[in-house]
Amino acid sequence: MRLIAITGPMGSGKSTVAEYIASRGFAVFDCDRIFNTGVINSPDYIAEIERLFGTVKDGKVDKKALAAHLAAHPEDVAKLNAAAHPRVVAKLLEAACGNDVAFAEVQVPEALAGIEHELWLVTAPAAVRAKRVAARDGRSEEEIAAMFALRNAQEPMADEVIDSDCSPEELRRKVDAALRRAKLI
Repeated sequence: MRLIAITGPMGSGKSTVAEYIASRGFAVFDCDRIFNTGVINSPDYIAEIERLFGTVKDGKVDKKALAAHLAAHPEDVAKLNAAAHPRVVAKLLEAACGNDVAFAEVQVPEALAGIEHELWLVTAPAAVRAKRVAARDGRSEEEIAAMFALRNAQEPMADEVIDSDCSPEELRRKVDAALRRAKLI
């Protein structure tokens, strides 16, 4: 199977690109959705979060307590990723099995370390991304700045870079061009 990861910072347009690729008939998997439907409520993950952070309440991960813990201890993000990523990747590979080509929308491309894949990076200027996140999530400028700071990772080396600061029509043309370069259409 050929695996292509779609990544980019918050508000970059990853979901828009992934939705368009899916509309072209390709298998597309959202790793956030995989986490939220198949990992976060699994007993082994809950036990691991309890052991690592003690942020479980009534048998479920207390997301607010976990977020507060990570804000106070950003060095623990690596521990959280080590608990979540292998579980998400295992479920991704299980779901994608049987496809010649599969796309995966991922927040943290490092989660795919050790797995052969291509990386497509979706980008947009920070001001554009902040405006998109505010419109999508209804968050304040301060909340968005804090979220961007927490996730302010260096952009990874990518096989394709797609700038989404354009009209929907132009973005579709850019994605089609990337699909052609990848010899998928």
